[in-house]
Amino acid sequence: MVHVYNCHPFASQHIVAAEQEPGLVCCGGGAVFVVSAGGCKIEAYELQREGCPLICRFSSMGSVLSIRHSAVGDYLVTIEEKNKATYLRAYTNWRYQAVEKTRVGVRLLGHLLRGSSFRGTPKEQMEIIEIPLFEPPLCMACCSLTGDLLVGCAKSLVVFSLKRQTLSEQLSVLDFERVLILHIQGWSPSQVAFCAGYVALQTELEVLVVKLTPQQKSSAAAEEHALLPEDIMTETSIDEDAEMTKDGFSPLHAQEDFFLFPKHQEMLGNEAQECGISLVLEWTGMEAESRGDMSVVYVLFRRFAPDFFQGCSVEETRLHSLQLHPMFTGKQKEASDSKRGEPTCVFVFFSLPNTGYMYSLKNTVELVSTYQYPEKAHQAVLSDQFLYIITRNALQCFTVRCSAVAARVDDPYIDTTMKDMADKVLEIFSVAEPAQLPHVVSSPSMLNADPYSAMTHLRQLEASGAPSITLSLCVASQALRKGDLHTYRQQMDRHAEMLQVYGFIEEPKLLLHGRGKGVLPTILAQHLHDTHEGLLVAAVVALHENSKIRLEEADLFFQELCKDGAEADSSPQLLVDFWEALLVASSHEAIIQELLFRLTSVYIDRITRRDRSGVKALKTAEDLINSCSHYGMLYPWVSILTPVQFNITHDHQEDLHKLQSLLCGPTLEVSSILPLLEQLTDSDRTGLSVHVLCATKLGQHETSIDRLLDRCPEAIIPYANHELQNDKLSLWWQKLFPEVCDRIRTAGNDNTVLLSALKETLVVAAKELNPLDFLDLLPDDGTAHFFLPHLLECSQ
Repeated sequence: MVHVYNCHPFASQHIVAAEQEPGLVCCGGGAVFVVSAGGCKIEAYELQREGCPLICRFSSMGSVLSIRHSAVGDYLVTIEEKNKATYLRAYTNWRYQAVEKTRVGVRLLGHLLRGSSFRGTPKEQMEIIEIPLFEPPLCMACCSLTGDLLVGCAKSLVVFSLKRQTLSEQLSVLDFERVLILHIQGWSPSQVAFCAGYVALQTELEVLVVKLTPQQKSSAAAEEHALLPEDIMTETSIDEDAEMTKDGFSPLHAQEDFFLFPKHQEMLGNEAQECGISLVLEWTGMEAESRGDMSVVYVLFRRFAPDFFQGCSVEETRLHSLQLHPMFTGKQKEASDSKRGEPTCVFVFFSLPNTGYMYSLKNTVELVSTYQYPEKAHQAVLSDQFLYIITRNALQCFTVRCSAVAARVDDPYIDTTMKDMADKVLEIFSVAEPAQLPHVVSSPSMLNADPYSAMTHLRQLEASGAPSITLSLCVASQALRKGDLHTYRQQMDRHAEMLQVYGFIEEPKLLLHGRGKGVLPTILAQHLHDTHEGLLVAAVVALHENSKIRLEEADLFFQELCKDGAEADSSPQLLVDFWEALLVASSHEAIIQELLFRLTSVYIDRITRRDRSGVKALKTAEDLINSCSHYGMLYPWVSILTPVQFNITHDHQEDLHKLQSLLCGPTLEVSSILPLLEQLTDSDRTGLSVHVLCATKLGQHETSIDRLLDRCPEAIIPYANHELQNDKLSLWWQKLFPEVCDRIRTAGNDNTVLLSALKETLVVAAKELNPLDFLDLLPDDGTAHFFLPHLLECSQ
């Protein structure tokens, strides 16, 4: 519920007596900054003293079009215009202009003034820093946590890091370093916001929020984000509309007869990367560690469209007041800005003339509140407790849920009586809604409930003649909390495993608590992990297939379960068992391809390292071949390369057969796993079988023939019988026959394997070729009594 206050909750109201007609206004650092209507004079007034006395007054170098203040660094940044050119400038040490005639230093970004300009009293001097850009600046924002600067241009966003440069023991000055450029294709922001690594962009009808996150990359992955040429001129990139016009298409805004407007759209989390807006990173920082270790994560995309059928115009749907708002809780609030660390929550707010929207961005991305204004709003400002709205005639104030959301992140039960009184709650439900007791007891808010009391209420429900699978599972869970294994086994034996899976679907909280990155297994899940892994895996697969848990959450669930086990890697066997079981059950193509890639990666890694912990898998390769269509029967020639009694341990035999089976199946896209094959050598038959399977599926049959003849010639005829069919049939005499002949010449006539392969090749060639073609095939140095019978067979 969102409340609107009729009386705005302000402690006081000040009237600032500006000497000139005010134009632009901004606040920060306990001061209000007033730009004169002419745009070339800036006045700062102190808000915390009676009468708001003047702090200082100074001239700008151009007509100020936009102005912002950063609390970190206490600097002003402006977009100015002079002689029809647009400039970006930062004003530091502005408080030293209390005496208007105090000297001012003007310098370029990164060029620190030394010498005579800093003699005397160096700190008592305002500096104007020119910040060069390749495009005219349109908008800007300062990070309230770091003081870093984000500048929005027509085709790019530029991030400047705030630095404090030490020139001597007595003197340090503020400066900026350009560290990152985000090139935008097909989008031009009208407003930007910047906080805690989150970047928010806004046009008239769209909002996009992304996060800049550090990541560990391999060299191969880093190549995907190769740096653009230094100081790239983005104007050289081809505009999307120009491309369309060149190809004979005309963009929407070029249509003279009608306009097409997209419909309302909301994309949260990973879905937002499908918004069609491309951001390309260019790292420009001087520090080596700043290059190549950042990525853009799409967080939120929202598009609005005018409803002309309801009489709306574009002006009535235009967005304004974009803001990123961090929220700190507990000791973070008391700490200084430099020691606060990451905020507990980050919110993004943006507003239409009649409606405001606030989303929470950390952990799960979700719409927290929607605000309906009683009249058209011109500007809105979000704070920890209130949302302030400026309309034509009034200043209105709404309560906001920022503090409540942040507090729940710290303590999910803070706003419930269940934290300390898990009062009476059971008794209330046992009287008012007894059928809901299993769900109430399974709730994470009831972890503090007495298991004996919970068991008593559940037994009463059971005695009332309302037995159910969920009730039995709930009683079993409470019995575990009491340490009563007899009752636990008694309850679990009441229903078949498949029915128990349905019970977990009905109440997932029996197995897991929390969502997103906060997923935790329950005591029942931990016990099933120790005693009945098959039921646990089946239950989580069912939860995923019924949209009760996401794949990433299931990964975290199993990793948390197995973190204290013997397996040290990030893919414990139980998680791999889950992936294999989900592959059997899933019908979603995206999930299937993701699982195939994960499983292939695990199999290759285990075969390569050969340091398994000895934990047995729930399903063998044969089980998967019989139950899952994505696993295929091993080709005969594969079994010759790596027979069952091959000289590797049983665990690795299973992993190898599972990998070979996936490659023999119909679904795995071999091209997607080629980077994984780099870690698997083909120096032994294990690796050779995998490499030949991949090469064959990619159509590289001739390479595969060479490999097998060199390394395992006894497998060449089974390989040819299976693979050289239909359009590949001619490879029997065009490739295989001459290669076998060459190797017999080299090895001599004593090689029975090669001689046998030659005979089989001649049998196939004699059946498929006419006598003249077969005769041309025969080598000049061949033995007549060896080849003539086959020629005779061919002629008949």
